[in-house]
Amino acid sequence: MKIRKKVSTIILFLLTILIIEICIIAQVQILGNIKSQEHSVITNNVNRSKYLINNSVEDLDTICGDWAPWDDTLEFIKTNNSRYIESNLNDNTFSSLKINTFIILDVNNKIRYANFYDMENKKSIDMPQELLNYIKSNKEIMFKNKNVHSSVSGIISVNEKPMMISARPITDSEFESPASGTVLIGKYIDNNLINGITKITDSKIKIEKISEAKVLNREITVNNGKIRFTNVDSTIVQPIDKNQVAAYSIIKGVDGDPIFILKLESKRTIYNQGRKSVIFLILIIILFSSIILALCTILLKIFVIRPIEDISNEVNKINLTDSNISRIRVKGKDEISSLGIEI
Repeated sequence: MKIRKKVSTIILFLLTILIIEICIIAQVQILGNIKSQEHSVITNNVNRSKYLINNSVEDLDTICGDWAPWDDTLEFIKTNNSRYIESNLNDNTFSSLKINTFIILDVNNKIRYANFYDMENKKSIDMPQELLNYIKSNKEIMFKNKNVHSSVSGIISVNEKPMMISARPITDSEFESPASGTVLIGKYIDNNLINGITKITDSKIKIEKISEAKVLNREITVNNGKIRFTNVDSTIVQPIDKNQVAAYSIIKGVDGDPIFILKLESKRTIYNQGRKSVIFLILIIILFSSIILALCTILLKIFVIRPIEDISNEVNKINLTDSNISRIRVKGKDEISSLGIEI
């Protein structure tokens, strides 16, 4: 193999090793940082979504706080005055407050009034049996109000859909009368709230009922182990494909147990932009490496190969049988010139 090919092969080999190392670094370090940034962004969106849902629960609790400590409500629970219902709890009230259910219970947790309003069809409908069963079986949680200023609020499941609820003790407007019952107000997490969160987070939102939750090796597994959480407040981020990523977080019920899964699906804009930048960087490196290889080959030919070829041609011209002295013309002062001088 000629020197030119040997040196070119060595340079090509070294440049190939360099490109491979750069690709590995880009894959591990740069794309790793981009994935970490993507994880951080979608986790923040999950936290913002849960914050907005909690804000809606607090807004509902504020509404409940207007109705429970009210002289008229206290009078109704004592006298069962039907005019209170006719004047204050008609369909217009439900529509303006944007609530689905309003329930009044006495001190024995017996329902004195209950109505369920379908906001889509703008009419009252039958009370869901699942909600009545929940109230009956969770009296200790829902009606544990210790004083007239206390409240219980959170999220429950009604007909497999998330409903925000708030329960407050009935008292007078000055909070002087002892608790005489409970007002419970409920509202579904409807499309209006979901669409609002979607616009803010630029993500597709889904809230899915947890079919089964187990604690195994300090991990919470839900829906037959499809998703694993390190704790109830953790967020799991999983790529769906190269264009979409999903994040999952637990929504706790009033009792603090996992009840729903909040799922966000987002476009992998950050990842794909970073990936394109890395590919562009690698292509630029390959291009410059090719240019460097070509320049090295040209310079090698000019400063190394050609002088050696000149010396070789001069030596071949020497006639050993000729009595005349033959000399080799030498140019330069490098090692190749010194070789020519020695010859």
